[in-house]
Amino acid sequence: MKRPGLTLLELVIVLLVLVVLAGIVVPMVGHVISGPAFRTPTGEKSAQQIATETTMNGIREAIMGASGSPGYYGDMQGLPDYMEDLFIKPLGAPDFDPDTRHGWRGPYLLTATGAYPVTDRYGNEGAPAAIDAWGNPIVIQYPTSGNPDYARLVSAGRDGVFSTPRTADSPSKGICGDDIVEYLRSSDPRPEA
Repeated sequence: MKRPGLTLLELVIVLLVLVVLAGIVVPMVGHVISGPAFRTPTGEKSAQQIATETTMNGIREAIMGASGSPGYYGDMQGLPDYMEDLFIKPLGAPDFDPDTRHGWRGPYLLTATGAYPVTDRYGNEGAPAAIDAWGNPIVIQYPTSGNPDYARLVSAGRDGVFSTPRTADSPSKGICGDDIVEYLRSSDPRPEA
């Protein structure tokens, strides 16, 4: 009577398939884990950058509107002061008026992925926040010129340090370090160096 099981040949074939798969997967995972914030050794964007850019595009759409929705900007006739304004109605903000089609009708972002760890110029401690792929809050920066065309979302990138000067209208990409920057009302006006 034969016992069910694998023959030596079947076992060798299975092991060979696993070795081939490992040869394909390990280099890909290695680049994701240890690659630079912006590019892998092959010149492609890292998985963290792609995920962060996708999150930031979603936040931008919640603020500026998309697919027939006016977003926060259209409803409130201005940009939010803090990221938490997309989750929680700001104090003193008017309720949405269906006749004028203005007022807060959020939340504009449904689920916070984190909270601000400390009170600082970007948000209040414990306030809801959207988190980048490195676990840091994405912030809204407004330059001191007050020009809304330079309002932007900023991720501190892989190093977790905001290098983008919040006071400058259009700091060069070189100054911004590994930060990921998404302008809200305009295309990226930053010079390379």
